[in-house]
Order: sequence, then C-alpha cells, then structure tokens
Amino acid sequence: MKEKRLARQFNLAVRTIEMNTKDLSDTETLRPPPGGGNPLNWILGHVVYGRNRMLQMIGAPEVGGGALEELYGRGTAPPPSHRALPLAKLLALYRSTQEPILRFIEQADEAALDRPIETQSEILGSTVGDALCALIWHEGYHAGQIGTLRRFAGKPGAIP
Repeated sequence: MKEKRLARQFNLAVRTIEMNTKDLSDTETLRPPPGGGNPLNWILGHVVYGRNRMLQMIGAPEVGGGALEELYGRGTAPPPSHRALPLAKLLALYRSTQEPILRFIEQADEAALDRPIETQSEILGSTVGDALCALIWHEGYHAGQIGTLRRFAGKPGAIP
C-alpha cells in the first residue's frame, strides 16, 4: 500500500509540473523572478538532474547525458540562454524518467527500499526508500516554485 501512495506522489508531481509549464515559451522560462532566484528553466532542469540521481540509485539508465549536471546540478548558476535546454526537451527528459522510477517502486521489496545509498545526507537519508521520499519532497518544493514563476510570466494559475 505504501508503494502505491509513493507512486501516486510521483504521478501528481508530473501532472503538476506539466500543468504549470503548459503554454510557456522558452523565453519566459529563462527569465529570473523579480527580486532574484532561479528561472523556471533552471528549476526544471534541476528536477530532472535530481531524478537522474535517483535513476543511478535504482540502477536505471540516466537521461540527458552529462549536460544536466553541468547546467542544472545543485549549486550551479542558471545557464545562459544559448546553452539552456529548451523547455520541450526538459519536459521530454522529465517524462522519460517516470516509467523507470514507477517500475522500481512497483517491484521493490523491503530489501530494495532498505538498501543503503552511497551518498547519505540529512535530506537524502541513508536508504533508497529514504531517497525516494526525499526526491518527491524535492519535486513538490520545486513544483510550487514553477507555479509561482508561471504567474510571474503573466500566465494564469494552472492548478484548479
């Protein structure tokens, strides 16, 4: 039952991010918010980068190659517009991570979820299951930012 709830959270994250990025142009996603912060392009790329880290932990192939870490890894500055990946590409990469993560969640037993991870931290925890929970929290945090950035771009809210 817990796994179904976790899978539901991952499905809701994808739906929320897709709704919040609908009808946005690449130009709109590259603008930083008023008062500072990262633009939507960087945030979405960073979410995909985070999912790549999860794919590594569950033994699934990563997406997007090394560009994701270079452009969107934790602590990186937003890429200049000529290097930023287009919104459509970022969304395609994001969607492509969903199936392997959901498959892992569906098939994972307690031993798989309790397997220690290499890079343990206060946020990630110490096991694959902990890291899955941290990843979905991370996406929820950034999905909210994306919703706010959508409004900064002059679009109406997308979540009914």
